[in-house]
Amino acid sequence: MQRDSSLVSAGPDRKPMVLVVDDDHFMRVKLSEILEKGGFLTEAAADGAEALAKFSALQPDLVLLDLIMPILDGFETCREIRSLPQGRHTPVLMVTGLDSGVSIHRAFEAGATDFVAKSTNPELLVYRVRCLLRNGRLLQTLQQSEDRLARAQRIARLGDWEWHPESGTFWQSPEMSRILGMREDAAVSFEGLLGAVAAGERGMVRERLIWAMTASSGSDFECRVLGADGKERTIWISARPQPGALARPTRLVGTLQDVTEVRRAEDRSRMLKEAVDSLQIGITFSDASGRIVYLNPAEAEMHGYQVEELIGREARDFSSHRQRRQTPPANFQEGGVWRRESVNQRCDGEEFPVLLTSIPVRDREQRYLGIVTTCENISEQKEAEEKINRLAYFDNLTGLPNRGMFLERLHQSLALAARDGEKVGLVFLDLDNFKDVNDTQGHPAGDKLLCEVARRLAGCVRESDVLARLGGDEFVVLLTSVACQERIAPAAQRMLDIFAKPFLIDGRAVYSSASIGIALYPDDSHDASSLFRCADTAMYHAKNEGRAQFRLFSEEMNRKIMRRVALENSLRSGLEKQEFFLHYQPQWDLKTNRMMGAEVLLRWQSEEFGLMPPSEFISLLEDSGLIFAIGEWVLKSACQQARRWAEAGHPEFKVAVNVSGKQFKQGEFVPMVAGIIRETGVNPRSIELEFTESVIMENAERTREKLAELRRMGLQMSIDDFGTGYSSLNYLKHFPVDRIKIDRSFVADVNRSNGDTAIVEAIITMGQSLSLKVLAEGVENSDQLHYLTALGCDEVQGYYLARPMLAEVLAGSLGGVHGRNAEKLEVPEWFDDPSALEVLVATPGARGSA
Repeated sequence: MQRDSSLVSAGPDRKPMVLVVDDDHFMRVKLSEILEKGGFLTEAAADGAEALAKFSALQPDLVLLDLIMPILDGFETCREIRSLPQGRHTPVLMVTGLDSGVSIHRAFEAGATDFVAKSTNPELLVYRVRCLLRNGRLLQTLQQSEDRLARAQRIARLGDWEWHPESGTFWQSPEMSRILGMREDAAVSFEGLLGAVAAGERGMVRERLIWAMTASSGSDFECRVLGADGKERTIWISARPQPGALARPTRLVGTLQDVTEVRRAEDRSRMLKEAVDSLQIGITFSDASGRIVYLNPAEAEMHGYQVEELIGREARDFSSHRQRRQTPPANFQEGGVWRRESVNQRCDGEEFPVLLTSIPVRDREQRYLGIVTTCENISEQKEAEEKINRLAYFDNLTGLPNRGMFLERLHQSLALAARDGEKVGLVFLDLDNFKDVNDTQGHPAGDKLLCEVARRLAGCVRESDVLARLGGDEFVVLLTSVACQERIAPAAQRMLDIFAKPFLIDGRAVYSSASIGIALYPDDSHDASSLFRCADTAMYHAKNEGRAQFRLFSEEMNRKIMRRVALENSLRSGLEKQEFFLHYQPQWDLKTNRMMGAEVLLRWQSEEFGLMPPSEFISLLEDSGLIFAIGEWVLKSACQQARRWAEAGHPEFKVAVNVSGKQFKQGEFVPMVAGIIRETGVNPRSIELEFTESVIMENAERTREKLAELRRMGLQMSIDDFGTGYSSLNYLKHFPVDRIKIDRSFVADVNRSNGDTAIVEAIITMGQSLSLKVLAEGVENSDQLHYLTALGCDEVQGYYLARPMLAEVLAGSLGGVHGRNAEKLEVPEWFDDPSALEVLVATPGARGSA
C-alpha cells in the first residue's frame, strides 16, 4: 500500500507507518495485510537497498525487517538504518524463519529492537508492533528532553552535579566540565572540583558544601575558578541536600553557573551609573516606547523635579508644546546621532532653550531598546549668539548676512573646497538703475526696493548657497559645491529673471535690472580678496556691454560655455547628417583562443569640430535628451551588422551594445528593442545589452521585470564596469544576467597590485560560481593577459589584442585567424597607430553603416 503524502505530516491521530522489508513477495503481502488489518499504514521493500531508500524518503514509524536477504541482508540493512540521523530511535523488528541463538544475537548487535519468527500469530505480531511503537515514542521523547536540557545548559552556561559524601562518588554534567576547563571524558571527583577553585577559596567552598548537607535550605555562594588556560572565571554554586531511605541527607545535588560576564557587566554598569550621576549635564535613558527608565540628578534639577518623580513618564514631557512635533530622522534607529536644538519646559511652565544629542541603543542582537539623550541648557549661549549675530553679521535693512558674515562664510567655503577638491562660485550683483530710484522717489523707496530684491533673490538660490548684501545696491551670492563651470550660467540667469516683473513700491510699479559678474574658485583665484576683485571686474564688464546680463570673469569659461552650446547644436543635426558611425572592439574567449564577439562604440565625426572623443559628447547626449534617438540608432545599426555577420557565416558572433540609464528608464525601451529585433531580423541571441551596476540597481523591482522581458526575447545581458558601482552581490542571483565585465581600473594593475589581483580573482570566482561569464576590459599588455588567463578569466578585450575598428576591418579578421595575439589579426598596420584613426574616419566612404 502506498502512503498518502498528507499522512506524513498529519497530527498525532494519524496511523503509524510500518516499512515491511522481505525478499519473498508472498511474505511481504502477507505481513502487510496483517498490519493493515491491525490499523497500520504499510510500505513494502523487496531488498535492503530499496528499504534504505524508502526509509530516508518516508521516515516510517517502524521497520519490519527480514533477516535473510540476498546482497544486503537484514543485519547490514539494520546497521545502515541506525547510522542515519532519523534512524537512531526508530524501532526495528527482525523477522526470520530461523530460530538460532547466534542469529538473534547478531540481530541485536546490529541494532534490532526486537526479534520475531515468521510463524508468529498475526494478532501477537500486531500487539508486538504496537508495544514497540509505544516504547519507541517514549525513547524519542526522553532523548529529545535530554537534548533540550543539554542545549539549555550550554546557552545558560549552567552545569549540574551530584555528590555522595559517604561513598565518595561524584558526577558532573558535560557543560560543567566545559566551564571548569576539563575534558568531558576525564574522571571527575569532589576533590577535582575543589582543585579547579582558586587556591584561596578552596577551604571556603569545602566548608559551604559540607555545611549544605545538614542545612535544609542548602547553600548558595560565589567563588572563583581557574580554567585550563589559566584565566580566572567567576562561578555561582547552588547546593541542596537530598534525603535517602531513612529520611536523612545522603547526597548533595546542585548547579554550577559561569557568571563571569554577568559580574563584569554589573561592575561596568555600577561604574557607569556613578559616573553619569556625577555629571553636570542632563542625561536621560528612555525605552522603545519613549518612557524614562533612568535620568541623572542634573537632568531632574534642570527641570525642577526630583529623580523619582520622572521615572516612568514620557521623555517628550520635557518639551514645550510647540516643540513636541520634532521627530527623529527616518533612519535614526539604524544608527547615527540626532543632534538638535529644542525648547524645554520646567515644572512651573517656564521655557528655556536646550541642546539635545540622542543616540539609539541596541542589544547584542541589534534589537532597538530605546534612546540615550544628553540635555544642555543653552539659554546664556543663545542670548549671547543672538546679540552678536544682530550686531555683527546681519544687514539691518534687509535681514541678509552682511559683508562680515559673508566673508567669514566665503573663507570657510574656500577652505572646504580646497580640502575636497570642489569648485565655488562667487556671484556679484549690482542694480543698474538704483541711483535713479533714490533720486526720483527718495531713499525710503530705494530701501524698500532693496528689501524686495533681497526677498526675490532669497527665493531663487539654494539653501546651501549664501546670499548677502555688501552695502548700497550690491548683493553677492556664494554658490557652494559647483559641479562644473557650465552649471553657473543657469543660476545667474535665474537671478536676472527676478527682475522681469516690476516691483510694487508704495503702490507704484518700479522697474529695475541688474548686472552680474561671476568668478570661480580655484579657476580664477585661490583667495577671497582676489575672487572678489575678479567678480567685481566681470560685473563691470556686464554693465559696459549693455547691462541686464551676466559675464564670467574667465574668457576661457565663456569659451567653454559657448563651445558647449555649439556642440549641442551640432549634435542635434549630427544624426541627420550621418556624422555618427560605429566602431567594434573585438572580445576573445580565453578558453578557445577565439574571437567570440565585439563591443559597439559610438564615434562622431563632426562637420564643424572634427573627430570628437566620446568623453566630450556622450554627457551632452544625456543632458540634451538626444541619447534616445542616438541610442536607438546605435542598437538598430548594431543589429543590422550582427545579422550581416551571421549571414556571412558567423552566427555565433556576439555584438555587445551599451545602454544608458536614461534609455533604460524610458517607458518604451523594451517595446523599442522588440521592434528593432523584428525589423532587422537579427537573431536576438547574438545581441548583448550592457548595463552599469547603478542603472540596474535603481528601482530594482522594475529593473528585474524589464530584464526578464528582454531575456524572454532571447537577448543576453551583462553588467559593465563591475565593482565600481553598488557592488551588491545579492542582485546577481536575482537579475537575469549572463556576463559581468571587470572594470579596466582593476585590470590596469592586476599584475602589479596584490589588492587588484585579489579583487579580480574574487570577481572571477564569484561569477563562475554563479555560472556567469567574466570578461576583463582594458587589457593593454601581455603581463595583464597572462595574469587574467592564470586567474581563470573567461574573456578579454583591450588595446593589446585589438583597437576598436570599423565593421569592414573586423569582417576581415572574422574570416581569418581567431587567435588572441594582436599581431595575428588581419588588420592594416596603420590601424595600431591611434593618429591613423582620424585618417580612417575622415576618408569618404569609410564610415560603414553610418
